Amino acid sequence: MSNGFSRSKGARGEREAKRLLSKDFKRTGYAGVSNPDLTSDFAIVSVKCSFVPISLKKCLQELITLEAQDRQKEHYVMVKVEHQWVIIQKASQFRDVRC
Repeated sequence: MSNGFSRSKGARGEREAKRLLSKDFKRTGYAGVSNPDLTSDFAIVSVKCSFVPISLKKCLQELITLEAQDRQKEHYVMVKVEHQWVIIQKASQFRDVRC
């Protein structure tokens, strides 16, 4: 798989995830730069769209990276699995924001 294919697949995944979330999000991810892929006034999201299933450990590492970048926002990893999108967040964040 070439780098160009992977890059365009990532961009397609980000656009699809953005459409599913809301118009409040904008794409900010750039290949090779450690930035969240989508941002809004209240949240930042890392989008993962790959043929190989991503590990939960990798998702946790992504969440820790997002938290370090902006502690004031909610942090999510959005993963495409079997043509379905799944959103992952820490339980402590869910409790703090929702309960």
